[in-house]
Amino acid sequence: MLDEKGDEKYEKYQEESTMPNVNSTDKKIIKARVKNLFKKDIKGTVSGVNEDEKSYEKFIRQAREKREAIKKRGVERARKDSEYRDRVSKGIKFYDKKGSGRMVGGRKTYG
Repeated sequence: MLDEKGDEKYEKYQEESTMPNVNSTDKKIIKARVKNLFKKDIKGTVSGVNEDEKSYEKFIRQAREKREAIKKRGVERARKDSEYRDRVSKGIKFYDKKGSGRMVGGRKTYG
């Protein structure tokens, strides 16, 4: 059986358990958004309803566009950059005891 102190602690934690680190003004805003979030908004007049689907589609579209832009930028840079082309096709120049050569595909070739 629980004593009186155990009951007080239980009640205290039950009161404070919902969002204990959030300001009271923020709690009011969150509760207002939750009320609208689960309504059916066919006409599109209520703000905050069905926002997840629209914002998610927008996020996915923007992410795809950014990914394509980065890929396109990398392809253009590689095509234009002469040092990159030399490094990939001819290899990296090096010097050692045997002489000079180039590293192509991870292997030393002396020429």
